[in-house]
Amino acid sequence: MRDQDGLAADFPQLIEALLAGGALCEYRHPRLHRLVCEPDSAERLEAERILERLGRVLRESDGVYYAAFDGLDASVEEAVSRQFTRYLDDEPLITEFTELLRQSLTGGEVLVAGDRFRFDAALSRITASQAHRESLQRLAALVQRQGKVRDRSPDEALRRVVNALTDRGYLFESSREAQEYVLTGEYQLFAHWLAFALDQEGFVDQGEDAEDNRAQAQEQLL
Repeated sequence: MRDQDGLAADFPQLIEALLAGGALCEYRHPRLHRLVCEPDSAERLEAERILERLGRVLRESDGVYYAAFDGLDASVEEAVSRQFTRYLDDEPLITEFTELLRQSLTGGEVLVAGDRFRFDAALSRITASQAHRESLQRLAALVQRQGKVRDRSPDEALRRVVNALTDRGYLFESSREAQEYVLTGEYQLFAHWLAFALDQEGFVDQGEDAEDNRAQAQEQLL
């Protein structure tokens, strides 16, 4: 279904998602992703025109589309600072969780957007290793933002972590019946940020220099 301008009915939702800072991937937002993945589509061209009028540009990274700021002012600095802070806060949880998945499920392969796992398969592999069970308990504690919580059953701990990452947009439940999850475009953008941060000495260090590192990294991201 298209409106009188020849745009898809989902077009307003596309603009709202981009302006809200969404990372549009084929896994979590398949309909919206289709509207922008064709370079000459009416929806993409109109989205680019609207974003340009609002001081933004449409960017693509590994098949993930998002709106970036085209220019620098106080409001842009504030928005970048908020996003940087969000990633910095999420970094321990998402990094340790994907490392746990990598060790227990993939045989060491790097995880990327589109990689899938089933809850029961992940739980089975994790519970087979004492080290992995301990890592899972630490992750459950991170979700509660406490240094120490009571030990939970592996099922409860994993569900708590998976639900938190789903709520934050890094995971998407692609099949409720099979309890299958997929890493999203939001995770892909986080991975790019993390690679940048690690390339700049100490930017993810939470020690004495954390505030200086945070300010320096934000300056680089603008």
